[in-house]
Amino acid sequence: MQTYIEELAQELYQRFGNDLSKVAVVFPNKRASLFLNEALAKLGNGTPLWSPSYITISELFRHYSNLEVADQILLVCRLYTVFQRVTGYDNETLDRFYGWGQLLLADFDDLDKNMADAEKVFQVVTDLHQLDNDEYLSGKQREALKSFFKNFTDDSTSKMREKFMHLWSRLHEIYTTFREELRNDGLAYEGMLYRDVAEAKSLSFDYDAYYFCGFNWTQKVEQRIFDRINLERKATFKWDDKECPPKSVTYISAPTETMQARYVHDWLLENDRYKDGAKTAVVMADEHLLQTVIRSLPDEITKVNITTGYPLSQSPAVSLLQMLIELQTVGRTSTAGQFNKRYTKKVEGHPTTKYLTDEHRKLIYQNTDDICLEGYDILNTNAKLTIYLQNIIKQVAQDGTEANALDKESFFRIYQILQRLLTLILDGTLIVDIVTYRRLLVQIINSTTVPYHGEPIEGIQIMGILETRCLDFDHVLLLSCNEGNMPKGVNDSSFIPHTVRKAYGMTTVENKVGIYEYYFHRLLQRTNDVTLTYNSSTEGINTGEMSRFMLQLMAETDIPIRRVSLQAGQDNQHITPKAVRKPQACTAPGTMSYISPSSLSTYLRCQVRYHYEQILKLREPEDDDIDELDNRIFGNIFHHASELAYKDIMDDKGFIHAPILKRTLEDERKIAGYVDTAFREELFMKQAGGETEKYTGIQIINRRVIIRLLKDLLRHDLQNTPFRIAGLELKVSAPLTIGDTCVTIGGYIDRLDIIGNEHQGYTIRVVDYKTGFREQGEMGSIDDIFDPANISKHSDYFLQTMLYSIIVRNSKEANPDSLPVVPALLFVQRTRREGYSPILEIAGNPIKDIKELEHDFVGLLAQLIAEIRDNNRDFRPTPDTSRCQYCPFRQMCGI
Repeated sequence: MQTYIEELAQELYQRFGNDLSKVAVVFPNKRASLFLNEALAKLGNGTPLWSPSYITISELFRHYSNLEVADQILLVCRLYTVFQRVTGYDNETLDRFYGWGQLLLADFDDLDKNMADAEKVFQVVTDLHQLDNDEYLSGKQREALKSFFKNFTDDSTSKMREKFMHLWSRLHEIYTTFREELRNDGLAYEGMLYRDVAEAKSLSFDYDAYYFCGFNWTQKVEQRIFDRINLERKATFKWDDKECPPKSVTYISAPTETMQARYVHDWLLENDRYKDGAKTAVVMADEHLLQTVIRSLPDEITKVNITTGYPLSQSPAVSLLQMLIELQTVGRTSTAGQFNKRYTKKVEGHPTTKYLTDEHRKLIYQNTDDICLEGYDILNTNAKLTIYLQNIIKQVAQDGTEANALDKESFFRIYQILQRLLTLILDGTLIVDIVTYRRLLVQIINSTTVPYHGEPIEGIQIMGILETRCLDFDHVLLLSCNEGNMPKGVNDSSFIPHTVRKAYGMTTVENKVGIYEYYFHRLLQRTNDVTLTYNSSTEGINTGEMSRFMLQLMAETDIPIRRVSLQAGQDNQHITPKAVRKPQACTAPGTMSYISPSSLSTYLRCQVRYHYEQILKLREPEDDDIDELDNRIFGNIFHHASELAYKDIMDDKGFIHAPILKRTLEDERKIAGYVDTAFREELFMKQAGGETEKYTGIQIINRRVIIRLLKDLLRHDLQNTPFRIAGLELKVSAPLTIGDTCVTIGGYIDRLDIIGNEHQGYTIRVVDYKTGFREQGEMGSIDDIFDPANISKHSDYFLQTMLYSIIVRNSKEANPDSLPVVPALLFVQRTRREGYSPILEIAGNPIKDIKELEHDFVGLLAQLIAEIRDNNRDFRPTPDTSRCQYCPFRQMCGI
């Protein structure tokens, strides 16, 4: 069967022979011209011939106009100035206007392309109370409008309604003023240019013959041009209306988009479809599938032609651009020239920054406030940011001699986009905040592609639905043929109601659906076999519906359709972490010579995690975001602030007295000073006495919380005054003999104090501060502390504090008088409770002296360490998988 292009070539060759130089073939796009040239060459049998001129419909119109179609950003900005002047809404910012400015521009464009009477259209929209005086309306228009306005009243007096009605009443004035100002500057939007050409009094059509091919639905301006050329007897219209149903149709449902794209591999190999080269097409209703489709091509394919272009938004260059913007906006600290490490690490780790030389890498950390441009005394923030981005993008491209072609082309495209934005910013056209600036940048990038280079008429064809116009294939695979993709982008967003649009012959939803319906059936009509896939999943925003056109094919034709479902090749498997063989390092002489309570807690929590942390010495990456204080940093700041406070309050012998403690509590600035110093040294890593940092919003909140907690701690300690502090952040350790091996065990005590009096006696407390909300659970016995199942009850808190208490109890240096020692977990957020005591309890009884529990505790401790050192026991994963949820090593376990 002949293709549409082959039929067209035969007609042209029979009519004009070898000389088609005076013939213009007008296609909707350029792509079909390549295939027509090939078809003509075959008809010539090697004889040279003059090719016809190929013109797109857009080029035909622009040829007859001196106006230049401006880009959308410029048009919306120009429309904004007209809108302000006409409506008097001077307080409406471009940021707020931009979104519906695009909508208004689209209305103007459609109105002109359909040559509607602008004055009448806007009169109908605004003059709601003049429907009785509607002699200017035709009967059909009057009926359509009354169906819209029958429930429309003006009872509402809200400001929003008044503002909207005021805008509607000025639409015609905005329209005419906008067009006039653009014309004065030699500019136009596309519809305006088309209408000017269509309404021109005289046009000279230079070719002897015009062939209009592949047009299924035309707007009024196109119809007018077609009519004028036809009147000169130069026009030939080649409609592609031959009904040739496909021989084989298959519908395939798939649970994911990716599975559809991966099916390309099997489909091409099936029946050797890939061997038919350009006669085989993979068509994407959703062009986001492109990368997966490319990766799924079988190795047997040697030639492929990709028409859609690589989405610029998916290139590494764009991710670098986004990281740079974040670095210079949210990533800047209050200190000039300094940036949050969280954002600097992202930029430093980007694969394209490796191309920068050490000298050029300094450009990344340039302060945009210092950027200047010759010829401009003042630059706004967006201009400086754009110049900064340009400098880095340009430098990465220049230094990246080893970069692949895609990266180089992507950097070039981005540089062009930034240059266009900079031009609009510098001439005062584009004045927006950073949020709108980023939105515009993303919008432009999302609409930009990087073209693939290759031979268009050779190899498997991979294309979007629009590129299939006028082309025929023997084998077609249409991917993601869901409702919402076919038809795509069908909506009725407009300032002009649907019924008004319909009454005046403007584009409606029905027209848009009809266009895609034609594309769909046109693609299928000459194929030998066609396969259509759709996503059957109903998760998220997916409806799982096949396209209405697929349903129509099932209901309205007798074409036999085969239904197939794609399923995952394997069921989801529940992955269970495996035990790890214990290395010799656990038992070798000299190893594990120092053990901390936290490492023992890790072992009780999960032995495999212990293996990663303590044996392999793996560390989870630290969060360098100084804006987000994790629990560790928050606790460090509180601990340091309390240490500073007590060092300042206690006397030379370490005593804390009530009068001084009360005066400190009354001195808000003093307490805030302790916290500010702790922030400066623990978070900002600055030396004491330096300038106070400017806090961000979340830091201000955390600062207030820590100040409150410090006050709560001081108030709680008032009840124990006078008492003596024997140590702050005190390091303690002691030897422990296990079999024939001696290990040292120890760590840091938050606070060691001595409470009581001569009458009642003195007691040493080992105090461990806790800033969290959740208190420890109850321990019924010492055995419970060493039971891994009790980790969820914070048995590790007991383990650490009791171990430190035993070390202090037996230390001649820390406890020369052999005083009773008690472990205390001081939950600061609970200190306001009446009768609150931080002393630990076993089986509901407060510990009076750790000496009473030492024997049992040390015995179980020795057993635990011996178990760790036992080379015959593997490191086993925790049976409680809930602990794996936030474990930094969960991926290493395959979870």
